[in-house]
Amino acid sequence: MLGSAGRNVRCGSCGHSWHQMPPDEVPELELEDEDPPAAEAGAGIRLDPTLDKLDEQRKRVVARRPAAAARDRPSAQAVGWFLLLLVVAGLLAGVWFGREQIMAWAPGTVRFYEMAGLHALIGDGLELRDVVSERRVVEGESRLVVEGTIVNVSEVALPIPPIRASLIDPAGVELSQWTFGADSESLPPGGFTTFQTSAVNPPEAGNLTLVFIEAE
Repeated sequence: MLGSAGRNVRCGSCGHSWHQMPPDEVPELELEDEDPPAAEAGAGIRLDPTLDKLDEQRKRVVARRPAAAARDRPSAQAVGWFLLLLVVAGLLAGVWFGREQIMAWAPGTVRFYEMAGLHALIGDGLELRDVVSERRVVEGESRLVVEGTIVNVSEVALPIPPIRASLIDPAGVELSQWTFGADSESLPPGGFTTFQTSAVNPPEAGNLTLVFIEAE
C-alpha cells in the first residue's frame, strides 16, 4: 500500500504525520482479492489521503514559480535594451557634435568623417576644392607643395579659419602636420579664394588631409 515512492501517513494515536518509504526488502505475499480489514480506531498507522492532496498542491505551486519568473524576465530585458540604446545614442551624439575636437585630437579620423559626408563645424559652409599635392625640389630641398581653392557655398559671408595639413599613414598615425592660411580672410556668398602651402622634407609616405581649425 505504501508503493515504491512511499506515502504520507498519520499516527492513529498521536496524530503525527510523515512521509513513509517502504522497507528495502519487501517479502512477496499472496494477497486475496478482498478488502483489507479496517484498522482499529485510535491505533496503528493510517494512510492519509488529505496529506497526499496537500503534497500535490505544493508540487503544483512549485511548478508554477518558474513560469512566473519567465514572465518577469522580458521586462528586465527591455530595461537592459533601453539602457544600451541610451549609451549608443550618447556615443553617436558625441561623435557628431564633438567631431571638430575629435579631428583635432586624432587627425586620422578626418578621412572617416569625409567618407560619411561630414566635415568640421569650424569652417561650416566652406568647401575645399581642386586640392593638388606635388613633391618638388626647391633650392635643393625636398618639399611637398599643396594648392587648392576654398569656396563659400553658404548664403552668408564667412570668415576663413586657419587650415591644418596632416600626413597620415595607413594605420591612422600622424606623421607630420603644419598650419597655414588662405589668400583671403573672408568670403562673400558664392565667393572663392586660393591657397598654397608646402612642407620641407616631408615623410616619404602618407595620405594628405586638410581640415579647418580654430584660430589661436
